[in-house]
Amino acid sequence: MRPLIALVSIAILAGASRLKAQSTLPESDTLRIDTNLVVVDVVVTDVNQHPVHNLSASDFNLREDGRPQSIKTFEQHTLSEVPDASHQPPPLKLEPGVFTNDPVTPASGPLNIFLLDKLNTPMEDQAYSLDQLSLYLKSAPPNTRIAVARLTSWQLSLLQGFTSDPEMLRAAVSKKNNDMNASLFLADPVSGGNSTKQGADTRYIFRREHTLDALNQLGRYLAGFPGRKNLIWFSASFPFSVLPAGAERRAESVGSDDEFKETVNLLANNQVSVYPINAHGIITNSWFDASNHGAATVLSSNQSLATSIDRTSSTAAALRGSMTDIADPTGGKAFTSTNDLKGIVAQAIDAGSNYYTLTYSPTSRNWNGQYRKIEIQLDRPALNLAYRRGYYAIDPNAPAHPTERQANSTDPIPYSPMRAAMGYGAPQPSEIRFDVSVQPSIAATEPAPASGNHLSPKAKGPYRRYTIHYIAHQRDIQCPANAAGTNVCVVEFMAFVYDADGLRVNTQINAISAKIEPTHYARLHQPGLHPGFQYHQDISVPAKGEFFLRLGIHDRVTNHVGAVELPVAVVSTLPPLPAAPPASASNHPGP
Repeated sequence: MRPLIALVSIAILAGASRLKAQSTLPESDTLRIDTNLVVVDVVVTDVNQHPVHNLSASDFNLREDGRPQSIKTFEQHTLSEVPDASHQPPPLKLEPGVFTNDPVTPASGPLNIFLLDKLNTPMEDQAYSLDQLSLYLKSAPPNTRIAVARLTSWQLSLLQGFTSDPEMLRAAVSKKNNDMNASLFLADPVSGGNSTKQGADTRYIFRREHTLDALNQLGRYLAGFPGRKNLIWFSASFPFSVLPAGAERRAESVGSDDEFKETVNLLANNQVSVYPINAHGIITNSWFDASNHGAATVLSSNQSLATSIDRTSSTAAALRGSMTDIADPTGGKAFTSTNDLKGIVAQAIDAGSNYYTLTYSPTSRNWNGQYRKIEIQLDRPALNLAYRRGYYAIDPNAPAHPTERQANSTDPIPYSPMRAAMGYGAPQPSEIRFDVSVQPSIAATEPAPASGNHLSPKAKGPYRRYTIHYIAHQRDIQCPANAAGTNVCVVEFMAFVYDADGLRVNTQINAISAKIEPTHYARLHQPGLHPGFQYHQDISVPAKGEFFLRLGIHDRVTNHVGAVELPVAVVSTLPPLPAAPPASASNHPGP
């Protein structure tokens, strides 16, 4: 980590005016839970699992920890609201070299994200779920907005951002672009199965922790998208519950308590409902496979058969329980008893497209970190409700706590939201929304990297230097006041260079601690008066070869993150920046 430096002056860069003119940053925030307004989506169905429409706010009775709550806003959403392609907003028209992680999606209709979980799924089941998913995409309703993510033993990556283009989605899930991945943490990575060998528990712990990390990362990626998101999760194993662990289950809780609570709240705050789907289909007893037919099977003891049936039944029951423990607390639904995964996907998307959104301001302001239960009842009988069952009462304005795990021999590397955000090919988190301009600094190549760059041993020159200019949304960076009344921002700006194989070849990290007087800080939060927090870096890229830039911002006060990834080829042919004025100014994070 570089030393923190105080920055108080204003920088005016040649590339800044180009970025400001095209800035996509909105002047008002979408509804977020950190305003102390809790958002709850409620799916209401009849006895035949058909959606129930045209209910009113007066039909709902809402309680938090047993206390009645007043519904502030109430909206009904139906599948018919999903806009067709002709009503989609036009693509952003950014000047060459300008990029953004600010999501632009229609305000109505849900988003669906497919999670292909190869960490917890044997290779045989990976192939089956891909085939079923491809079948669904061939007949998916038009204008269904879907993204595709993949979780492996190494990382979570985004294969396709949100789109309703069926060709792009089919390409993302095709076997050509989605090779089978053997999990490093399954007892049998090909066909699955449970193992009682020594070390199996350690593998399970790693799967559990990596899965929690991935859900945390997805929650941050989805933060900037408005409305409901349906996470449709294909896996053969779901290694933890989203329910709070009681004292009897404390030894089995995942990760650190801080990361677990943070992840549960990320899903709740960002209206993410989970629909777990068993990638294996119906669990059957191998005793009855065709390969077991014959005299040997017929002569086998009844006791062995009974034991096998009991083991299979127990495995299926445990899987159903773990899927339900994930789905129900988030307002989703577990699908456990069918091999028709194609049909299940259609059911999940339909269920997640017909719902009501309620908001309330909790009567309790006691931010003690405890789990608060949400209960909703209808005045009408014989109806089923699916909604998130609670959240952790963590003060949204308090500084973030580290999410590091206790160091021991079985735990993976402590989870870092910023490290995950800066991974090659990872989802681009939007907790901090920003625009960034990237342009060659000079026309010529250089034999050495820019000052402050940290090259990998395999990096080879000559290098092309690029100037990066960030403008972050002013309301996404928190600068609490110190004892003297001065607002203090602690922010990291990161630029990573990756090669075509995903190996990092260069790094530039700058951490700043900026003190801003209250009058200046207030100007940052007045729409139209200032474009946001600004900073610039220089990063060097080898002149020969294919490379990618991953650019990120980390607010160390809130632990919020934002990131953008781009191929260097799209900026390498831009004209270099004009020569700097004789007396250049410093970076600045504010006005």
